[in-house]
Amino acid sequence: MRDKASTSITLYVDHGPHLAKSQQAILVVDGKGSAVVDRALEFCQQFNAAMRQIESMGELIASANLLLGQDGTLQNDEAPSINIKGRQIIDTSRLDTTTDAELVEWHRRGVVATGILQQVSMQAWTDLGRRQKLRDAA
Repeated sequence: MRDKASTSITLYVDHGPHLAKSQQAILVVDGKGSAVVDRALEFCQQFNAAMRQIESMGELIASANLLLGQDGTLQNDEAPSINIKGRQIIDTSRLDTTTDAELVEWHRRGVVATGILQQVSMQAWTDLGRRQKLRDAA
C-alpha cells in the first residue's frame, strides 16, 4: 500500500487467530517474522528504492523540458477508436541540443535509456497492431 505523504510502500502482514495454524507458521516462527516475511520486506525495500529512482528521473525529465505532448488515437476495425489525450513522451530530438555534461548526467540517471526504450515501445505498438490485423484477417 503506498503512503503518498512519505512515498513509501507499507507491507501489512496479518497473523491473527483467524488464520489456520499452517498459515501462521509460514509468517511467524518463534514469535518473529519468518524467512517469507524477511523476503517480502526485502522486496518492499528494493521496490521503494526503485520507485524513488524513477520519481527522481521523472522530475529531471520534466525540469529539463524534455517532454513533448502527444495525443493519439487507437483504432480497431471492430470497435470504436480510443482517443488518448494529455500523453507526454520524451522528445529524443531535444537530446541533440544538450551539453555534454547534461547528457552524461542524464545517461547516469537513466534518462537516455528511458528515451530509447520509449522509442522501441512506440514502434512495438505499431507492430503489434499490424500483427493483430493479420491474425484477424486469417
